[in-house]
Amino acid sequence: ASGYETVYATDEKRFSNIDQHFGFETLVGPKFGAADFVIGTLHDFPLTNLISNTSLGRMLFPYTYGNRAHIHTYKPDSFNELIDRYLQRRDPDRPLFMSTHFCLAHWPFRWADTESMSREPWPPAAPYEDSKPFYVNSIEATDKQFGRLIDSFSKAGLLENTLVVLLSDHGEGLVMAKDNHLPGYESTEELQVETGGHGTNIDATRQYEVLLALREYGAGQFPVRRIEQMTSLIDIAPTILDYLDLPASEMDGMSLLGLIDEDPATISQFDNRILTLESGYSTQALLSLLPKVEDTLRESAKTYAVNERGRIVIKPQYIDELILKKQRGVISGDWQLSTYRYVREDRYKQRLFNRKSRQYWEDEGLQVADGPLDELTAETCRRFASDEPFAKSDLCRNTALRLAEQQQ
Repeated sequence: ASGYETVYATDEKRFSNIDQHFGFETLVGPKFGAADFVIGTLHDFPLTNLISNTSLGRMLFPYTYGNRAHIHTYKPDSFNELIDRYLQRRDPDRPLFMSTHFCLAHWPFRWADTESMSREPWPPAAPYEDSKPFYVNSIEATDKQFGRLIDSFSKAGLLENTLVVLLSDHGEGLVMAKDNHLPGYESTEELQVETGGHGTNIDATRQYEVLLALREYGAGQFPVRRIEQMTSLIDIAPTILDYLDLPASEMDGMSLLGLIDEDPATISQFDNRILTLESGYSTQALLSLLPKVEDTLRESAKTYAVNERGRIVIKPQYIDELILKKQRGVISGDWQLSTYRYVREDRYKQRLFNRKSRQYWEDEGLQVADGPLDELTAETCRRFASDEPFAKSDLCRNTALRLAEQQQ
C-alpha cells in the first residue's frame, strides 16, 4: 500500500462485507459476522437498548454499538466516536488511506432519534415538494456526521496535506413526479418510475445519479469547478493513484485530474465514453418505497447462506438465475438504452431514453426513434458478452446482422 495505513470504517456491515481480504489493515465499526446481520435486525430488548450506547454497552454488545442496522438504539455520534477512538491510537507518523461509509441515508431511514424529528413535508411548489421527510432527515443527519469527521481529521492534524473524496455509492428511488419520462412518440403515456430503493430499476435515474466531489486540503488546492462531463465511481481509484503519482493497473475508469485541469484531450475522452448500467439483486418486497424487513427476509432467505468466514453470501446455485434476470443498459451522451428479459417468454424488451429531453421510446415506437438503437444494442451485447444466454440471444444476433449489412 505504498506505506499507507489502510482503514475501512462503516456503521453497516450486513451487506458491506469489506474486511482485510480486500487489503485493509484496520476495520472500524461494529463487529463483523452473521451475528451482526441477525442481532442488528432482530435484537430489540429494553435492558440492552438502555445500555447499548454506554461504555459498558460497547464492551458487552460489540455487534450493536455503533451499528446503524440496530435502528432502535443507533446514535449517529456513536459511530463517529469509534472513529475518534481509532484516530487517537493510530501511529501519527504513517500516511493514512481511510474509507468511511455512513449509512443513515439508506433505507429504512430510521435511528434512535427519528421519532423526535420533524416530519413536515417540503413547502408547496418547492423543487422537491413530493420528497419524503424521513429521507430528508437522514440526509441532514449524515451531513452532520460527515462534518464531525472532517473536524476530527482537523484536530488529529490530518488535513494538512490531504485529498478528501465525497461520494454516494448509489442514489435512491423516491417515486417522485420529477423522475417520470415523457413519451417520444404518439399513443404513449408518460412513463412513471414507481420503483423505490436502489439497484432495482435502471430506468429510475435517481437510483444511480450520485454526488462525487473532490477537495484538496493543504498548500495546493483544486480550483473550484463543476464538472459537466459524465463521470462514474469507477473513476475514483485511477484518480487517487494519478494524484499520488502511483502506478495503476489496467482499469475501466479514468482519472478525473485532466477534467479538473480542463485538458482538451481528457474532456474529449469523457465526452465520448459509454457507461454500463445493470440492476442488482432485488425481491418484490424491495421494489416498494418502504419495504418491510420481515417481507424482505422471507423472500430472500433461501438465496443466502453463511460461509466459512461467517459472512452472508449468495448461494452458488442461484447466481446464474439472478444474472439472467438482470436489467442491462448503456449510456452514451444524451442516450440511454435499457434491456430487460421476460423470463417466462424467453425474450427481451428494450426502452430507449433521451436523457436531456427525458423522452422515451419502446415497442413499436423504437422504429421511429432517432437515437442510435442498433449501435447501443451492439455495445450492450459486447459489454455483457460473459452473460452467455444474453450474448447469444436473438436480440444480439439480429442486431449484429443488421449492422454488418449496413457496412457492406
